[in-house]
Amino acid sequence: MNENRVHDLTIVISHLGAGGAQRVATNLANGWAAQKFKICVITILNKQHDHFSLDASISRLILQGSANRLPWILRPISIVSRILALRRAIGQSKAPTVLAFIGSTNIIVVLAAIGLGKKIIISERNDPGRQSLGTFWDVMRQLFYRRAHLVTANSHVAISAMAKYVPEKKLRYVRNPISRPAPVTWPRADRQIILSVGRLTEQKGFDVLLRAFANMAQKTPGCRLSIVGQGPLSSRLHQQAKDLEIGDRIDWHKNVSDMAPHYSGATLFTLASRYEGTSNALLEAMSFGLPVVVSNACTHQGDPVSHSENGLCVPINDPVALGSALLKLISDPELQQRFGTAAVKSIEPNDADHVLDQWSEIVELSAPPESVIGAPAA
Repeated sequence: MNENRVHDLTIVISHLGAGGAQRVATNLANGWAAQKFKICVITILNKQHDHFSLDASISRLILQGSANRLPWILRPISIVSRILALRRAIGQSKAPTVLAFIGSTNIIVVLAAIGLGKKIIISERNDPGRQSLGTFWDVMRQLFYRRAHLVTANSHVAISAMAKYVPEKKLRYVRNPISRPAPVTWPRADRQIILSVGRLTEQKGFDVLLRAFANMAQKTPGCRLSIVGQGPLSSRLHQQAKDLEIGDRIDWHKNVSDMAPHYSGATLFTLASRYEGTSNALLEAMSFGLPVVVSNACTHQGDPVSHSENGLCVPINDPVALGSALLKLISDPELQQRFGTAAVKSIEPNDADHVLDQWSEIVELSAPPESVIGAPAA
């Protein structure tokens, strides 16, 4: 990066690997770059971890290069070192405003920026009331999120959770940006394919989905389950599928660069999450006109799924209810089309250009900071 270049905005995120926050951060950076703003992106990890690509005009600073797991006794040293490195990088970018993404990164950005006179905006991408970062980081989140100039979230449930320790005037709800694909055509593919996308973690409830699919599989012999994602529970979930005798009915896919063929080739989309912020994969599926079956963790105020209007909602951790809903929708092409058409309409407020305008107003790219880190919290 040209050390003499003055940037309009710096974005900080741990990496650009596969993930909803990474997709949003990349889309925002590229959108602002297309508008000729000078953007700097700071990541902890290097390009070997990238899944998304930045516009060539965007500056990139890398703090560490590779992922490593230190013994717990050395982690305080690592955190302090990361804060100091990030502080230098923020200063080097010479941007008046810093936008940070995701839990622990948000916290170290706030700490790194103390006294620098920068406007700091942080973005929470999950439900902090349910997603623990570990005891240390949970306490730090409650202590230091309030020190940011603004705290954004993509769900009202996250806003409500953070209102317990962040002043209300600092909280902002901002939708996830979604690029609109080509118009949807009906009927869908002849094959019956249930699609689910996400990291293979406890949060996403894939174990519940497998049990639900096993409950309905015998009644829909031509139906297949397609799962896109990877994560720490991969081996366990593969074994569970074998134990449920549905292993030959499931197509497992690791993270892919182009999800369009998966969305356009599916019959419906499902998400069995135990908790959510707002799922990018869900929004993308709906933008392709996919009818959806989701757990009620995905139906907070402001979320796009409305039961019996553009999809079906079931209780969390309920494979029987989920299986019944999947069976009902996969067996009814007319209902699929009605829900799918409504799904496209319902995500119009998430149009990428509209959301980019909202973000531009929040980060005030052309305006000086209204306050700085280091001032007393409200």
